[in-house]
Amino acid sequence: MRKWHIAFWVLLFSVIGIWYATRSYRPSLKEGEMAPSFSLPDSSGKNVSLQDFSGRVILLNFWASWCAPCVSEMASFDHLYQQLKDKKFDVVAVSVDEGGWKAVEAFLKKHPVTFHILVDPEFKIADEYGTYRIPETYLIDSHGKIVEKILGAQDWNSPFMINKISKLFQ
Repeated sequence: MRKWHIAFWVLLFSVIGIWYATRSYRPSLKEGEMAPSFSLPDSSGKNVSLQDFSGRVILLNFWASWCAPCVSEMASFDHLYQQLKDKKFDVVAVSVDEGGWKAVEAFLKKHPVTFHILVDPEFKIADEYGTYRIPETYLIDSHGKIVEKILGAQDWNSPFMINKISKLFQ
């Protein structure tokens, strides 16, 4: 009788877990799809929309201040942004820190950057993009189409990455 109770509870929790995971999971966006529009607050509280970057090549990065690989690529993003910003290029980093701006401001005091930082503490935009692991970065062309989804931290200053991005300016 006891084994039956254990099996019942394991099965019940498994079914609930699967239901919850499939209810909240969205598949990642694919290359060639239009990047979903969004609007999120910047450090001044002003809402910034993806449309604000229309006509520009964008690296849209999902990150968190507690994520070591995310932190490791921030300086690389900043250097890349400084190098290419005059060519209609932007880096937009969306923090999924649950602490919102409070967590991000503490991070930025230690690691200042010059590119755009927005916050998505409720994971709404990350969910819309199908992001479930970080860092994840979307390369978006000047027409708003997703060119590539890049998983994990990268050296954004490598000749390979600079060449990949520079091809989109032609």
